[in-house]
Order: sequence, then C-alpha cells, then structure tokens
Amino acid sequence: MIWEARAWPLGARLLPWTLGVPVLALALVQLVLAFRARRSTVASRPDGEGSLPAEPPAPPAGGGLVRFLKIAGLVPAFALGIGLFGFRLGAAVLTFTFLKALAGESWRMTLALTATTYLAFLLAFSIGLNLTFPAGALATALGTDAFDAFVVDAVRSLLFRR
Repeated sequence: MIWEARAWPLGARLLPWTLGVPVLALALVQLVLAFRARRSTVASRPDGEGSLPAEPPAPPAGGGLVRFLKIAGLVPAFALGIGLFGFRLGAAVLTFTFLKALAGESWRMTLALTATTYLAFLLAFSIGLNLTFPAGALATALGTDAFDAFVVDAVRSLLFRR
C-alpha cells in the first residue's frame, strides 16, 4: 500500500503513509528481533540443530474469564472517558488508569506513557492538524472550556511565538 500510494495526490496518500510507514518499521524491528532470538537459541544447543521446544504458557491464575472481562471492559471505559473528558484528556486519564490499576506498571512508566499519550494527541491532532475536539460532556455541563485548554494554549504560544 505504501508503494502504491506514492503516485496518489497528497491528500489521498496521507493515510496509507501515516499508517503504513510506522507499521512497516515496527514489522522490520520485529523481524530483526525474532531472527536474533532464533539465532541465539540455535547457538545455545550443543549440537546446533534447531531450537529446543518451548514450554506452553501457564494459564492465568484467576482464569481466562476474569482477564477477558477486564479487557472487554476497556473499550466501553475508553469510550465513556473520552465522551466525559474530551479526546486528549480522556485518552490520558484512561491510559493512566489502565496502566496503574490493571496492568500494574510502575509509577515512572505510567506517568511517562500517560504524558507521551497526551502530548502525542496534542501535538499531532490539535497543533499539527489544527483539529478541534469537543470539550467533553463534563466540561460542557459545567459551561467551561475543555479542562486542558490552558495546556493547549501554553503549548501553542511556546511553539508559535509571534
């Protein structure tokens, strides 16, 4: 698709390139990592022939149903959170909640990924593409701007000093 889109007009090729280039890069990284892992496994066997069979993964402790319900609950939770808090802030709040409550990540990792998520959405959509998102049902009900409007304005003023 990336190759095919090179002859398309800019507006038409933007989506395939935006999705295709990172996916291709990640696929190549995965290929290199898999090749290295296979190579080290083959080298670790005394006879150098093939790799040792892996043990099948143990089933989750609480059963698969609990894990399935947690994962299935994330989709409506993200939809509700984005509806309540708006796109940028809702994505950040729910990323934080998921990483800390469900995934059990460390505070450092949770805060870093939450900030990265927020800044990526802010820089890519609000500033880069100049898209405006609704403030969220909570801010609308309170009659205010989006809860993160001060952050958006501060970042815009830093990037576009006039």
